[in-house]
This record gives sequence, structure tokens and C-alpha cells, in this order.
Amino acid sequence: MNKSTNHSKAKLNKAKGKGFAGRQMHPAIAQILVARNTIGEGKFSEREASLARSVIQSSTTQKHFTVWLGYVQVITSSVGAVIQTVTPDSSVSSAPHFSQLSGIFDEFRVTEVHCLVDSYNKYSKTTTVSGPIFMVHDESDSTALGSTAQSAAIGNVVVSNTDDMFPDRYGYGHRYPKEHTSALNSWQPTSGNTLVGSLKWWSTGISASVTYGTAIIRYKTEFRFLTD
Repeated sequence: MNKSTNHSKAKLNKAKGKGFAGRQMHPAIAQILVARNTIGEGKFSEREASLARSVIQSSTTQKHFTVWLGYVQVITSSVGAVIQTVTPDSSVSSAPHFSQLSGIFDEFRVTEVHCLVDSYNKYSKTTTVSGPIFMVHDESDSTALGSTAQSAAIGNVVVSNTDDMFPDRYGYGHRYPKEHTSALNSWQPTSGNTLVGSLKWWSTGISASVTYGTAIIRYKTEFRFLTD
């Protein structure tokens, strides 16, 4: 950071407490964001990313930098009155702050996927046809579910009703195996990823073209340097 730039300690400490998705921000990242006066916004320049990278590598023995990143998915039925929503784990690269972290670190991986679902029609005055809705996390595929039998056969499936989906903001969590393989969830370059897992929803025989709810998805994401 330019020595001629004068920042107050109070402002820097405030930035450090902002964190990424509830985690404490690394001092090097906080310092850069204070200098820009854009805490938590925008993408780092090459110079800023290089500075953060060098400071982090020289000031810590931590091999992995872990954060929770968020994504929002709207769950809507089709004109054929079917819900076949799929949210690939690769959606994590569209989460806020991912672009900043990808400019600093070389690789990343997702180790846990959590989901909270808020149902619209529990409180709506609009009449809709309700039915069972299935939610699963498929570790190895992003193809939409095609039947109730297929949905029910996946081991981590949870079932609810479309008009009161997963009541009390049902918390769904799935943790990847500790040993990641290339077929499932290996380390990916931050410049582009090929994650194959996905959250999936299935329901049929319901009202057509209706927005039934919103899923708040959180990804536990690890970043690392190739020099680790």
C-alpha cells in the first residue's frame, strides 16, 4: 500500500470486521478495500490482487482460506405444471465476493451446501394446486429430475409441500466427503470451474407458471494458492 496514503486505524478495524459472509476479512483485503472506500464491492485490480496475495502468503501459515458464499434461486413451475429447478454448485462463482477472491487465490472447492427455502404461497391469497415437492443434492450430476421415483431414490432427499415448502425456513445441509475426487468435487481453478454437483427440486401435478418460493443457498468454499 502507498506509504503516502494515510488511513485511520478505526476505519481499518471497521473494515476488518465486515468479513465475507460472516467471516472475518483478512487484514490485507480490508486494507485494500479501505483504500478504495468500497468495502465489499467490485473486483480487485491486478495490482490490488497481487498486493493482497503477497501479504497473505507472507503473513500466514494458513493453507486454506474458508468463506461462506451465497446464491439465490427462485423456484417456479413450468407451463406444464412441473417444478424441475436445478442450481449447479458452479453457481458459487456468481456469488458476491467470488470475483474478488478469485483474483487473489488460484484454486477453490465447495465442501458443504446449505439451503433455506421460503415459501410464497403459504401466505398468498392466490389459489394454487399444491403437491409434494422433493429437494436433493446430487453430488455428481446437474441434470433435472424427471420423476417422483427418481427423486425419492436419492439418499439425501427431503420432502415437503409446495404451498408450505420446508416450513420454518427449513435448513437443508449436505457435506461432501472429506476425500474429494475428480469425479465429484476436486479443486477447481478460480478462473473457471467444472463443479458437477447441484441442488435439485421436483414436483408435478401442481399449478402452471407459478413462483412457489425462493431458495437461499450458501456454499462453504475453500480457496488456496497453488504454492501450498
